[in-house]
Amino acid sequence: MENMNFNLYTNNINSTVYSPDPAGTTNAMLNNLPLPTIVPKFIKEGLGPNSSANTMVADIDSGLRVTAVVNLT
Repeated sequence: MENMNFNLYTNNINSTVYSPDPAGTTNAMLNNLPLPTIVPKFIKEGLGPNSSANTMVADIDSGLRVTAVVNLT
């Protein structure tokens, strides 16, 4: 599960999200230009990396570390 958490950030940090701007998309298509893209705030600031406080990947890692030391005896 820890490896899956690290892969979550690694596999998604370079994700491409196409802009919902119809004018920009139409212009790009008519002029044979690359489609406009955006970087969502979640990917830019909320996803990770693991060493960044208050990111999803760091919070999941913290939870995994806490549960790893719980002794159910």
